[in-house]
Amino acid sequence: MAAATAGAATTASGFTAAQAAPAQWGGDATFLIGRAVTDCTGPAGGVGFFGYGDTQQTGRGVHMRQRARAFVIEDQSTGEHVAIVVAEVLSPSNAVRQAVLSRLGRRAPGRWSQAQVVISSTHTHATPGGATHDQLHNVTTWGFHRRSFEAQVDAMVQAVLAADADKAPGHLRVSRSELTDAGVNRSSVAFQRNPVELQSALPGGIDPASVTLRFERDGRTDAVINWFATHSTSLMNTNRLISGDNKGYAQYALERLDHGVDLMSRSRPAFVAAFANANSGDITPNLNLAPGQGPTSDQFENMRIIGARQADAVRSQLGSAGDPVGSGVEARITYVDMRGYAIRPEFSGTGRTERTGWASLGTAFAAGSTEDGGGVSIFSEGLGGNPLLSTLQAWRYRVDRFDAAVQSPKVCLLSVGAMDWVQQQVPVQLIRLGKYWIAAMPGEMTAATGVLYRRAVAAATGAQEADVLVHGTCNAYTHYVTTPDEYDSQQYEGAATIYGRHSAGAFCQVLDQLGRAVVNGAPVSLGSMPPDKSWTALPSLQGEPPTDLPEFGRWFGQVIEQPTNVGPGATVRARFVGAHPNNDQRRGNTYMAVERNDAGAWVRVRDDQDFDTRFEWQDRGLGVSRVTLSWTVPQGAAGTYRFVYTGNRKTAIGTYQSVTGTSRNFTVGG
Repeated sequence: MAAATAGAATTASGFTAAQAAPAQWGGDATFLIGRAVTDCTGPAGGVGFFGYGDTQQTGRGVHMRQRARAFVIEDQSTGEHVAIVVAEVLSPSNAVRQAVLSRLGRRAPGRWSQAQVVISSTHTHATPGGATHDQLHNVTTWGFHRRSFEAQVDAMVQAVLAADADKAPGHLRVSRSELTDAGVNRSSVAFQRNPVELQSALPGGIDPASVTLRFERDGRTDAVINWFATHSTSLMNTNRLISGDNKGYAQYALERLDHGVDLMSRSRPAFVAAFANANSGDITPNLNLAPGQGPTSDQFENMRIIGARQADAVRSQLGSAGDPVGSGVEARITYVDMRGYAIRPEFSGTGRTERTGWASLGTAFAAGSTEDGGGVSIFSEGLGGNPLLSTLQAWRYRVDRFDAAVQSPKVCLLSVGAMDWVQQQVPVQLIRLGKYWIAAMPGEMTAATGVLYRRAVAAATGAQEADVLVHGTCNAYTHYVTTPDEYDSQQYEGAATIYGRHSAGAFCQVLDQLGRAVVNGAPVSLGSMPPDKSWTALPSLQGEPPTDLPEFGRWFGQVIEQPTNVGPGATVRARFVGAHPNNDQRRGNTYMAVERNDAGAWVRVRDDQDFDTRFEWQDRGLGVSRVTLSWTVPQGAAGTYRFVYTGNRKTAIGTYQSVTGTSRNFTVGG
């Protein structure tokens, strides 16, 4: 599909362009803007991670705590407002979204509608799962996990309320640059099937745009949301520690390293940085196209490097003035039933009406993405797959012509829609901030699909294509969306495009509807809301703490391995008799601290919000736990230090008691 020309009657893509964007959307308006950060860290012990689908990847501690960042923007003249939440989780679920809206409704009646709240994620795969009522996505947790769910919902609600309370007059600006060394296309065989004009929009198969929305108050930028297309899969499925992955490190770099933000503090942070997911469905940070490989062979170092490159792009942008967004705030949302949604010829790309279908996963989905990890070895990407299943599928398509038109050439592995294991009434949301547009899309779209989304919004609204921001993994998890040509290759992403070959056209059509409604000031029906599945969600017992017991002959908090004196670059550690970490997820607090002796006073200088620390938990059975605290010492850290461990133990009568332990002092040389 070719790029849309603002104001044209009909574009080469077949989209009918709307009128040019109204001039009154320009200028440099003053908005009411606020931002806040809360702790959404889930259960750290024994709970399956959500992302790679690996049932062996259960939590064993914390690398870096996870946060929910919220941003509230309000038009002073009209009172129209939106809240954008970017949380360090794999993806929001419908269960989380509806719970957040319900609780916001109780805390701030009439303030927050469906259209006014975006719930999104950084898409880290190093996160506890189970925060959904969709059974397919609870495989690694063996059911719905209340602790994961509550951590996310409560943190998001608190973040929105705090950001709303933080509002003050300010300006919004956008800056952009190109970043070409933080991701590569992991599915080039599919990408290269796209039309040449679409490939040419993405040199090298990636979307290099790093776009930053800047929140400016009192003459300085004190918050940013950045959109850049790369997966948060620097950390492999062998990692057992909760972490924000590369986008989490980018946030840490701008907040803590650049501005000294201590998120354990109760004070207002000096700077808030969110690194959102974009059209990264087929973009991997593993530059050598193998799990944990590229630019180094150390997965945590890769996380740091890829995150630092994203942070550096924003740092360079902040060195110059940004582009004022203009004036006005508007939002629309609709839920679309994808079980047979009709796509008009101008969006289908075939010259006739096409349809989506009930959700289905192909055999290549089970193979996983070989560049990022996961999957079952008996399956492979592409149409070769499993010969027996391919033969059965060919017979099925001869019998069911409708299914063939929707899902072919996918070789179906699981009819997850018919089993009601996934969400099929899905939200599409469009927000206007002045002359800029944010398309908040469910699931993961490939780089090329993101281009189609931008063009659809531009054609519908008269906007410039570059002024449309595609925001991925928003409001629900609906797996992938590829272009039709990519779909036909049936790589991992195509097999995980659950509603069929014409999914991208369907979403373009919905974006067209929403864009025209905003331009014309028209309302939009909320559409078909997903059913409440809470009553069918089986509760998970994974990671439920037993009564804690100390090791024989020892006591809780006892140090069983003391730290030694070290120099810069070395890793120092201490091991304690501990308790199950899920007794208290210590949100807003820490399991560990590194304290420095400062003229006789002990000052916390590191904790589990820092990249160079680790809190590791070992289940020794029968309620016995060990915890290990470690710190990789940076340059310039000469001094005297100690480790402090803090937790809670569960007693035989079900009450909880605080546990603490302090190591002996150790010295870091110069």
